[in-house]
Amino acid sequence: MTSRLQRGPTSRIIAGSAVAIVVIALAIGITIWRYETAISDWKRADAARGESKNAAGLVGTVWHERSLMTEYLIGHRGIELRELAVQ
Repeated sequence: MTSRLQRGPTSRIIAGSAVAIVVIALAIGITIWRYETAISDWKRADAARGESKNAAGLVGTVWHERSLMTEYLIGHRGIELRELAVQ
C-alpha cells in the first residue's frame, strides 16, 4: 500500500492515458469492422437487386414466348412466327 501512495499522480495519469488509448483504438477498430460489414451487405443487396430485375425480365420473356407458341398451335398465324423467330 505504501508503494502505491509513493507513486503519486503521475502513475495514475499514465495509466489513465494508456486506458484511453486502448479504448480509442478499440473504437476505431470496431468502426472499421462495422463499415466493412455494411459495405459488404450493401454490395450483396445490390447484386441481388440486379439478379431480381434480370429474373423478372426473363420470366416475362418466357411467358411471352409461351403465349406466342399457344397462339401458333391454335391459329397458325405468320405474324407470331416472325415475332417468335426474332426472340
